Amino acid sequence: MMDELKRTLNHAAEEEVRSLLFQNFFRIHMLEESDQYTEEQFVADLKKTYHDFLNVKRDQTNIKNSTNDKVVHILFDDSAAGSLKWALKEMGLQDEEMVISFSDAFSIGPIWQLHDQAGLDYREEWLKNHLILDDDCLDEYRHHFNRTLSMISAIPETASIIIWTGENAHEQTAFQKGIIIRCTPGKSCLKSCS
Repeated sequence: MMDELKRTLNHAAEEEVRSLLFQNFFRIHMLEESDQYTEEQFVADLKKTYHDFLNVKRDQTNIKNSTNDKVVHILFDDSAAGSLKWALKEMGLQDEEMVISFSDAFSIGPIWQLHDQAGLDYREEWLKNHLILDDDCLDEYRHHFNRTLSMISAIPETASIIIWTGENAHEQTAFQKGIIIRCTPGKSCLKSCS
């Protein structure tokens, strides 16, 4: 297990490692400065971060190792993604083309720095404070978001990318944010194909 952890950290992007370090320092600061943040919560948060990070990195590895996809479809609606997956299956293309779906409503709330942990923390906090969502939904939010980002970053450079958008604020905002996320240093940019 330690070898896997070392390998995972060695292959992680510098920005990811910095983000993990920042999260841990921030939690230590909260523990020392706040009476409301307990040691139990601190330990639980550290364990969750540890498991989430390893799961995301495993997903990235699995995607990179298993994908021979020549075409990747990116959608911003689970229902539309499900319909496209069904259509690809009916055409016998489910093993050749991958479908990635963002499960988020980008037309509401902050979208600042979503490729970074600070931006995701800010959006998640905003959602907690402004929308009525149950705790399970909020707990799964970060996992699904990070998994989707991992899938996007694992798209082979040679794959054709098709982005499906409609003329609405949610999908247009997501489309623009998708370009920004993919156009981080060291990554190639998505090409506009609306």
